[in-house]
Amino acid sequence: MYTLIKKSGEIIKDSFNLLSYLIWVFIRYPYRTKLNKKLGKLVILANGPSINKDLQNIKNNIGKADFMVMNYMALEDVFYELKPEHYCLIDPMFFYKTHREDEAKNLFNILNTKVDWKLTIYIPLYFKSKFKEFSNLNNKNIDVVSINNCTYFGFEKLRIYFYKIGLSCPELYSVISMGIYIGIKSKYDCLDLYGVEHTFFNNLQTNKENQLSAVYDHFYESNTINKLKPLLKSDTGEVWRVSDYIIEKGLLFKSHDQLNSFAKSMEVSIVNCTVNSLIDSYTRVE
Repeated sequence: MYTLIKKSGEIIKDSFNLLSYLIWVFIRYPYRTKLNKKLGKLVILANGPSINKDLQNIKNNIGKADFMVMNYMALEDVFYELKPEHYCLIDPMFFYKTHREDEAKNLFNILNTKVDWKLTIYIPLYFKSKFKEFSNLNNKNIDVVSINNCTYFGFEKLRIYFYKIGLSCPELYSVISMGIYIGIKSKYDCLDLYGVEHTFFNNLQTNKENQLSAVYDHFYESNTINKLKPLLKSDTGEVWRVSDYIIEKGLLFKSHDQLNSFAKSMEVSIVNCTVNSLIDSYTRVE
């Protein structure tokens, strides 16, 4: 009896989610994400420090695969060796003024002046109007594509269908989620993931000021001295509450499960090549 009641509750909840989604997407975001079909392998580089150890394996794919990078990868020398086809940005700091405005402006200046190959930058649709003015990008080699980031949480088959037709994508708790979605929707045969440790819970603690803190460890911060720092939200600069941080990271892992289901439906294989990654959604190769 309990199981029947629970199942009925889930159906009612999913039905309500479907109605809410349809109203929202067709009124606010009727735009469909359209991506060119690709073949072969896409190598996706996230921000994890393991990229330093995997650089040679990554470079071995030059001429054999396409590359996707994200965030501040354009500040690294390897960016110009790989000459990636794809670049993903979702953090608010790339679309309007935040406490990291100078860093973002420096990134856009580099993209404007140093990219001499064809590069596509992907951004969430809800930042489309702000991006052009804030980034001031005018490099003719760069195209900007908006991803319809309207999220649907209901029936799995409908969720996958909305992903396929470009009316929805996973909740963007991390830029890697959008990157994987783009790779799948572009119908690459295989996605190889590097730098996706997702070890967000390692060394978490509160500091003397009772702030949630950890040792930051990103690929592009590898030359800095690792020390305990408060965990800050990228948009407001506020320190994360422990409860909010754990909930958001849990939802991020859930999005990987959803992306794996989407990949299977599109006959795209995903291989996690990151040593000690906490993600259990994809095939692992180390």
